Amino acid sequence: MFDAHARFDEENNLYWGERLSRAGCQVKYGVPNLKVHSKIAMIERNVDGKILRTLHLGTGNYHDGTAKLYTDFGLLTADVALGEDAAAYFRGLDDEQPPMKEIYKSPDTMQPRLLELIHREAVNAQLGLPAGIFAKMNALTDPKIAKALMEASCAGVHIRLMVRGACCILPGIKGYTEKIEVRSIVGRHLEHARAFAFQNGGLTEVYLSSADWMQRNLYKRFELMFPVKAPETRDAVLNVLDLQWNDTEKCRHRMSDGSYHVSPMHEAGVNAQEEMLKDADGIFARGRVESRLQELAEQSVPQQEDDQRTVSSLPEIPADETEVREETMTDTETVTEQSTEPAEKTEQPETAGAEKTDLPSSDGETSQKTPAKRGRPRKKNSEETNSHHNNAEQE
Repeated sequence: MFDAHARFDEENNLYWGERLSRAGCQVKYGVPNLKVHSKIAMIERNVDGKILRTLHLGTGNYHDGTAKLYTDFGLLTADVALGEDAAAYFRGLDDEQPPMKEIYKSPDTMQPRLLELIHREAVNAQLGLPAGIFAKMNALTDPKIAKALMEASCAGVHIRLMVRGACCILPGIKGYTEKIEVRSIVGRHLEHARAFAFQNGGLTEVYLSSADWMQRNLYKRFELMFPVKAPETRDAVLNVLDLQWNDTEKCRHRMSDGSYHVSPMHEAGVNAQEEMLKDADGIFARGRVESRLQELAEQSVPQQEDDQRTVSSLPEIPADETEVREETMTDTETVTEQSTEPAEKTEQPETAGAEKTDLPSSDGETSQKTPAKRGRPRKKNSEETNSHHNNAEQE
């Protein structure tokens, strides 16, 4: 699948599509009325009459240029259930979409699943169970998601949002977003990964996705959100997110007035991107993040008194406060300076089952730090070398 809607890559996609066609591959150039923005690759093998599938799911493009500049997560797995869902997804690109059990797709099942997960945390908080949300993405502008997060905050859910670009939520507003924190990293590499963690009463669930929480991603594109099921892989994601949340050099904290301030512990000198380049394997392994991060893990939001109200009695968020117009984004994502490609780590095949895990003061993940490479390199334009804090994706 080469999407002909991919901006600035139309000619390149046509070139490689033609070459693959001449080699005997079946090539498709998109789906009518929807942009295919998912990042998925599957290998099927017939072994003694049994179909075995190896699957790669990612948050970033299969692009040799962005692989050197962006940070992304990639999941390499032989999980049977995920493989069956992937096969169903590919069949759905040509025919009617078969149901998928563990992978969620926009524009139909992803947004309802996200709202369900957020609401579950709110209910758990009301019941006195462990509840928390950590979400990392490029932009958050969808009004329905924003409203659900504000209602969860009112229910007592501690919410951490790592949003590099546009974010329509102002944290720390009494009666609305008191339990929400927003931070952003703009550094050597462009933070491009989408990762979502839900504490789920102590049985933490982690998802990766190709989609930001924006209207165009949730309603106008083919996107995928998939679970990270193996405990060691899930912990790797949480470790990376924890490291980034505690960055003191490139991380900015959003204030309730919309401004961004550097970390109050700026001189502590924690640069998450540089730490990943130095010791990715050590960060992936749970318990090996530098001890100095433990000193930075204190909650920056004061503890509030327990809210005994039920979810149904939470204050209604006025519609005019959530109908946020989606900001105009530039056509390409950019970074301040070119860098070398981060070290990659191939994941082991996943195994099903959830293990009781406490959601750390952040979350993290990865099996691969950058997306796979694809095709002929193209010339960089000036937009790819300038960085702006509110840039978001127009792939």
